[in-house]
Amino acid sequence: MHTGLISQEQLFGLRQLADEAENLERKARYHVELMARDFNGESSVGGLPKFKVTEEPSGRILGYLNSQFGEGRFILDLKTQDNAVKGYLVVEKHIFDKNDATTWAPVMHIPLPNPIWAVDGQPLRPDDKVYMLGASVLHAIINGTAEET
Repeated sequence: MHTGLISQEQLFGLRQLADEAENLERKARYHVELMARDFNGESSVGGLPKFKVTEEPSGRILGYLNSQFGEGRFILDLKTQDNAVKGYLVVEKHIFDKNDATTWAPVMHIPLPNPIWAVDGQPLRPDDKVYMLGASVLHAIINGTAEET
């Protein structure tokens, strides 16, 4: 817990956040939009199990994922750190805690403005980016959190 005023460095970070927040939100929404176009829940894409990504038009929640293996949602997370803005598209999984209360647990953090477009150290072809992003998100929803395993 903070007990004093912020430093000049922290103030600079907040000013940077003001400049970058809309850009990072646009980028996060763009990734959700691309997945929503390809993963509509009606057909398998590239041999993956069927799942559906939907967009939310406004608010902190940017979209949802529904599948027979679980539900997820997409949240924008912005932070200031070391005079820079850090943005993440966070994938959260719908779970039940030990008291059977429903909650959401983060299972994946996608760096913004650009995810890491590589698999096993090999760069992805542009045509494969959305497919691999969707597959990675579904994998995270299916496999849950580290605390569950």
